[in-house]
Amino acid sequence: MDSNQLKDSYKIVDEHVDKRLNLKNSFKTNSEILCVRFDPEDSLIATGNLNGSLQIFHLQSGYQKLNINVSDQGNPTPCTVLRWRPPNSSATVKNVITTGDGNGNIIQWHTTSGKELERINEKDNQILCLDYDNKGQFLATGGKDSTIRVYDEVSKIIEYKLHGPGYTNDYSHQNRIFSVKFLPEDSNLLISGSWDQNVNLWDLREKKCVGSFIGGKISGDSIDYKNGKILVGANTAKDQIKIFDYKERKLITEVVYDPNKKENGAFVFGAQFQKNNDDTISVCSSGRNELKVFDQQKNYQPLSTVTNFPKGVYSLDYANQTNKIAFGGADGLLVVVSLLTK
Repeated sequence: MDSNQLKDSYKIVDEHVDKRLNLKNSFKTNSEILCVRFDPEDSLIATGNLNGSLQIFHLQSGYQKLNINVSDQGNPTPCTVLRWRPPNSSATVKNVITTGDGNGNIIQWHTTSGKELERINEKDNQILCLDYDNKGQFLATGGKDSTIRVYDEVSKIIEYKLHGPGYTNDYSHQNRIFSVKFLPEDSNLLISGSWDQNVNLWDLREKKCVGSFIGGKISGDSIDYKNGKILVGANTAKDQIKIFDYKERKLITEVVYDPNKKENGAFVFGAQFQKNNDDTISVCSSGRNELKVFDQQKNYQPLSTVTNFPKGVYSLDYANQTNKIAFGGADGLLVVVSLLTK
């Protein structure tokens, strides 16, 4: 999409003169975007779409590398989530991306050839979230049946099954799980969030939930972890963004989305810490239909907003090594911006 045409359809509102967002690139996909992810080298960017397609673009050239239908033939279903397999995984094949869909399929794709490599089906489930540990040893899934499954990445065998409804003695989730996140420093620890408003902390060595707190209604990839802090973005009209201490399970900061309007109508679908430093956090939302960036160095004050989109923004991802942010949503437009500092 021509950048001038894009600029006519949205606007960037910068709150500070020392930091601002700048448009880097944009891509028009073939459907509503449900999930977005940079590859580990930040050279490619992938989207999972409502029509069941996986699209991968070269970030610099804008060239489309792959366009694959990941859903079952004759039974199309959305591509709900995707993750790139860490390059240090002991699995033999490199350049692999894993998708989840509404039919319970977890599929691994070789991005060099476009071929399907592996397929797992969780019967009668919908896959709504995925995450790898930093070593690429484990793959965790969550979804409709309120159960977290942790697979060995090489054997594809379920190593751990963290149960859903009916297992109330260990604070198991009682509704759909929309977010799961391994702690980068310890592959035995992971965090999950659900429609039931609980944020659960799991220890695989104990095979159970070891802590839980009320974080808010989770409806997307809106839980993140960094440096002992948990970022939670809730799909609610107010009080959407909170940061908790992992060890204490206590609220540290409630980030004010709009200082001028408490009930601001920003239903958050995605939330993330900046990866390459500790400068910012970002969230994306429906209701307000925007990406909003907050300054960690200034007590999480609003820094910049990309707004005026006609429909909801459902997913975002920070680049791994730079200040870029990618995001997309219901209008099918994948946008990449960069945070500039004077």
